[in-house]
Amino acid sequence: MKTYSFFLFYFLTISLFAQDVDTEYSYEHQKITIKNSLPKGGLKYTDQYGSKYTYVVFYSEVINTSDSTLHLSLKFPSDVYPLTEDQEVNFSFYLPSESMTEEKKTQFMYGLDVENYLINNLGKSTKMNKEIQPNSSSYIYVLAVSNKGVNGTVRAELVLKDDALFYQLNGLEIKTGLLQKLNN
Repeated sequence: MKTYSFFLFYFLTISLFAQDVDTEYSYEHQKITIKNSLPKGGLKYTDQYGSKYTYVVFYSEVINTSDSTLHLSLKFPSDVYPLTEDQEVNFSFYLPSESMTEEKKTQFMYGLDVENYLINNLGKSTKMNKEIQPNSSSYIYVLAVSNKGVNGTVRAELVLKDDALFYQLNGLEIKTGLLQKLNN
């Protein structure tokens, strides 16, 4: 019985920790796939003025299976966005420049030092420009910070519409950038 319980616990643990992708979209015409992670976080942060926040970390992986280099440009202004379902909950979004890697998927907060990042960047706009070579991929961190927690689970995803990128979080949609093919 002990052996059975151990193996059951072991396989349940593996399956829980192995699941980090929430959504995956393949854009066959552009030969692009975007994978979006499940959230990690829901933790509290207090800034130097005593204001309290709740945050979650996500990552997106943009996979380029085309023969062309992709130029990815993302920007989140310093604006706050009220949730559609609860106008009292306001989110701001950040693009930490720290490199996300495959190895960080199992780490706490996907390996991102959130508190250190917020000390230096809370309330500031963030942007990112990357080139993704043919037949390769790139990871992007997205840090979502709110003035208070939400009831339920936070889900977010990066989606492509034509060449425009949108970030969606619990019914909120923000145009955040472009994904364009470069002529090689």
